[in-house]
Amino acid sequence: VTSPQRHPRLPDTPTLAEAGVPVVLTSMGGLSVPAGTPQPIVRRIAEALTAALARPDVKTKIEALGGRTAPTTPDEYATALRAEIGMAEKMMAAARLGAQ
Repeated sequence: VTSPQRHPRLPDTPTLAEAGVPVVLTSMGGLSVPAGTPQPIVRRIAEALTAALARPDVKTKIEALGGRTAPTTPDEYATALRAEIGMAEKMMAAARLGAQ
């Protein structure tokens, strides 16, 4: 389990951090829009996505596939995406890999 918390479907499986490996890797998905998209449109898309993720049938399907839903605001998503990009860049630099 590479996330900071144990997975609810694997409660007895420790995270890498708990096992002494100081690594946290998460997978996330989201919707991005072009820079400059008017805020009312961004809000409307975010509200529609949050409503869809709150539907029991959608949440159940995502969880059955091993995922979890964690809707965020557009600003929180942008911050998380920038952090993921930064972490990937650090890992690539450590492995001496260039962008392709």
